[in-house]
Amino acid sequence: CEPRATQSVGGGAGGGGDFQSQVRQALMKQLGDMAKPVSADDPTISGELQAQEVGLERNREARRAAMAERYAAEGLNSGGAGSGALSQEISSGFEDKGQAMSGIRSQLFGRELQSRRGQLANMMQMAVQSGDQEAARALQLQMAQMDNEIRRLGLSQQNSQFGQSLGENRRQWDDQFGLDAGKFQYGKDRDLALFGAGG
Repeated sequence: CEPRATQSVGGGAGGGGDFQSQVRQALMKQLGDMAKPVSADDPTISGELQAQEVGLERNREARRAAMAERYAAEGLNSGGAGSGALSQEISSGFEDKGQAMSGIRSQLFGRELQSRRGQLANMMQMAVQSGDQEAARALQLQMAQMDNEIRRLGLSQQNSQFGQSLGENRRQWDDQFGLDAGKFQYGKDRDLALFGAGG
């Protein structure tokens, strides 16, 4: 009994193997949890996504009301909600909201992946310290896959921001075109009315 106890305290092959097996089991369980795809239903993401969507919808509705009031004040909304200028503005509002939500989703997903990657790095350090090279390789592979996903999300976010910038430029052009067209039509109607009165 005594030699066997000395071997266990000294970290012999049997004791070391048991410890390494326990570490690997714990690491592989955590790895399985972290390898699951990031989802909008994740508790760390869903609440913030819902809050952001509520804010964006409030902004969209306020923007729609402001543009409807502006068009009405300038005489460009004689057709009401069915007029072309306001309909286009409403459509643009939904598009911009969708692009903004896409960018926010990419940010939240990227943040969650960064957090998971940090945990994987700590786990890989534990695997290396325990001498479990197989677990370390599995963790390193998962980290590489996360890096690729983080880069993809970063590119998606850049594209979303670029789309929002194009949308803003397009709205400014549409607004100016609508104003110019309205002023031209108003001037033409006024000239016709004056010409008719003079005749």
